[in-house]
Amino acid sequence: MIGGIGSNYFSNNAAGVQNSSFKERIETLKQSRQQVLAGSSNRPSIVISGGGPAGLIRAIDALVTGNPVTVIEKRKQDARARDNTVALGVDTVPLLKFYGVYQYLLENGLIFPERGGDFNVRLADLETAMKAVISQITPEKIIYFESTIERVNSYPGAKADIIVSSPSGAKNFNAIDLLVVAEGAHSPTNQLLGNRRVSVLPSIPVIAAIFKDDRPQIRGVSTFFQYIGKSLANTATSVYYYTIFFFKVVFQGEHIFNKNRKIAGSLVLRTPNQNYLGSGLSKKETEIMKQVIQKLENAQEELEAAKKQNYSQERLAPLNEKVKVAQKEWDRYMKYWTGISFCSANIFGILASIFGRQKLDFASWLPLDHLSITEIGADKSDIYSGKIGQSSFLVAGDSLATVDPTTGLGCNTAVRTATDFHDYVAGLNSKQDIASLQKNYNTNCEAIISNNHEESKRFRLAYRPDAVDV
Repeated sequence: MIGGIGSNYFSNNAAGVQNSSFKERIETLKQSRQQVLAGSSNRPSIVISGGGPAGLIRAIDALVTGNPVTVIEKRKQDARARDNTVALGVDTVPLLKFYGVYQYLLENGLIFPERGGDFNVRLADLETAMKAVISQITPEKIIYFESTIERVNSYPGAKADIIVSSPSGAKNFNAIDLLVVAEGAHSPTNQLLGNRRVSVLPSIPVIAAIFKDDRPQIRGVSTFFQYIGKSLANTATSVYYYTIFFFKVVFQGEHIFNKNRKIAGSLVLRTPNQNYLGSGLSKKETEIMKQVIQKLENAQEELEAAKKQNYSQERLAPLNEKVKVAQKEWDRYMKYWTGISFCSANIFGILASIFGRQKLDFASWLPLDHLSITEIGADKSDIYSGKIGQSSFLVAGDSLATVDPTTGLGCNTAVRTATDFHDYVAGLNSKQDIASLQKNYNTNCEAIISNNHEESKRFRLAYRPDAVDV
């Protein structure tokens, strides 16, 4: 079983998975699919709305179990990569290994291993790995990009039709058996089905930091010696890496170093590319932040309006200066609160290591690329499954529930709960009672969501105790 929940299917079929290569796993998965298709070609059809990790891992599972599956994704196929990084726990790794996703990431140098079996991966790379698995299992086109579900037609006593819009026109998926809503938190399809959001934690602003890794990847003694003697830069980087490793062991976290190699601070979340800084802004500071942002936006809008009216350079000069002043104020604000956030997160880490308490997870030593303010909260769908005529639907991923991102549980849970999806589809394939299948799905989802939201509240109490109650 994966993480103590879901089906025994993955445990019972895990033989030989541990040390297998990507190619070996793909061959095994293709053989499993061919065996199923040879035995039965009339399996329930599945439409998945959302081509993120939650949707893609379920599409892989559906392919292996021989079910006709289609993924509807609103983004373009060549959409700009999502650079934020997600943390995947030790409970999720067996599932990713089973489907060859982990092997693809490992063989292509796309993961950032952590202690205890957890690892971090860029969201875009995780999606690339899952798409690679899909393309290897079937030559058929199952992902429709730049597409959204426009309408769900329900008929009493009959199966539902899904009407999808795209730049090339409407496409109908008739008489489907199962719709999986695996979109974002503000899912349009959830709204079409009448699902409402239940707020668990209020949204608060935090500073999100994006990092980039422009250093050699040195992940152990063997790679360390590959760089020794190659150049002074590589040797220095190697020493730098192991200096950081020392502080990671001592303080139980990874730390930001300034140009003099002195500790400047740590960040919440052990993720190499995106991190949410330790201190959420207070109510007072939130209001000040809004004022600073509004001042800059107003100045920019005033300047753009003047340009459209073809103001002379002389008349534009004071408006340009107004934008510069507002921009400087914003830059000072961000610099100040970034420093405060680094400092407070570092203090949390040191205190946690000294007193042996369950620590906050810390993040990257990588070069800072850019910062932004983002709102984070936690909520969930008011229902987890339902029926559309004789068809059924399941809610998954962020459509199902969101957490405070500082917990690192969001994407991890979206992938891990594919076991519950597998159980549901297996029940459909064996013609089990849908009401019973949905009851089991709802029970498992509620247990996971409740646990995740308790963790969200624990983290929120650590850095914004005034913003826990809805």
